[in-house]
Amino acid sequence: MAPDTASLSTASPVYYKKIQVGEVISVTLDKKINSVETEILIYKEYQELINDSTVFWNSSGVTIQVGFNKMQMQMDSLTSLLKGGISFESRNNSPPLDKNKELRLFKTKGEAILSRGSRYTFTFENMEGLNVGAPIRYKEVDIGEIATVELDKDLRSLIAVGYVYEKAEALFNEGTYVWMVTPSIKFSGIENISTAILGPYLTIAPGKGKAKNQFKIHPSPPLQKKYAKGLAITLQAERPDSLSKGSPVYYRQVQVGEVLDLELAQDSRTVNLIVGIEEAYTPLVRSTSEFWNASGIRITGGLMTEMKIATESLQALLSGGIAMAVPEKDIGMPVTSGHVFDLLTTPTEGWQKWRPEIQLSSKNPKEEVTLEATTTTKPKKE
Repeated sequence: MAPDTASLSTASPVYYKKIQVGEVISVTLDKKINSVETEILIYKEYQELINDSTVFWNSSGVTIQVGFNKMQMQMDSLTSLLKGGISFESRNNSPPLDKNKELRLFKTKGEAILSRGSRYTFTFENMEGLNVGAPIRYKEVDIGEIATVELDKDLRSLIAVGYVYEKAEALFNEGTYVWMVTPSIKFSGIENISTAILGPYLTIAPGKGKAKNQFKIHPSPPLQKKYAKGLAITLQAERPDSLSKGSPVYYRQVQVGEVLDLELAQDSRTVNLIVGIEEAYTPLVRSTSEFWNASGIRITGGLMTEMKIATESLQALLSGGIAMAVPEKDIGMPVTSGHVFDLLTTPTEGWQKWRPEIQLSSKNPKEEVTLEATTTTKPKKE
């Protein structure tokens, strides 16, 4: 049933995933409720595709979606453009459809999708690739779907509207964190490679608080890393240069942590790099520890002396990295999360000879925990 049928007529095709699985057999006017009744036939071999979750929409004509830097044009087939057509989608493992139930024919796929669950709105900026039909997932299980993507009123951000299954509504509250999963190329390989083929999707980290249906989409996951009760310290730098999220932190060329996040300092004069250190290596972080940008290649020597070329690692050369060392004569005291260090541009002369004896933790650094990345004010030097 629908307010009108646009270009639908007898023999208009019915599609499932752009394959014709049926046809319209009659279009009649119901004068009592001022609507049009459309009767369709689903071919016998495809009747199992219809269940209680099935939604139908008018797929006649062409659908155009305009984004910041691209335009998408969709139509089910040339036949549906000329003769009109109906498309439908169904969820797996849903109960059978009651044969006496009248179904609504929606104008668009977006309206049809939104009718299947609770409506949620997501805003995002400067991110490409989130399309209509993108799944919303939790622990790799689909819990919803994006129905529409459009420009916000400010013409700078995008709004994605989607639905969430009723059983997953409890996951969305004031503390829920939403981010987009996209392909990520790193030195060790390509992460989330499936999204390069199937497209980006949204996933969540549930929080606590009152129920909520409007969220901001973040470009990366929250600060949850595979560190076991490690440290979250802050390194202050004039600029990050080639450092970014995921840049490794080394001690004697062994990775002991990584950059979790970057942010401007409160006074906007420096950049704060939030660094996570694995639990097994937290004893290395002392009040006298020194950190410096180890990205790229260091060249020492000259025409009259031996020239030496060094790099912390090939990964640091490609994606940036930080090195650290502890002075042998004064190893200082252990620090707690939130401690602030200066990030030096070059190491202190003679650091290669520092060989302090520091007993490491016996804990397994591969356990999963959440690091609370906090920034504290650096004490002024007397």
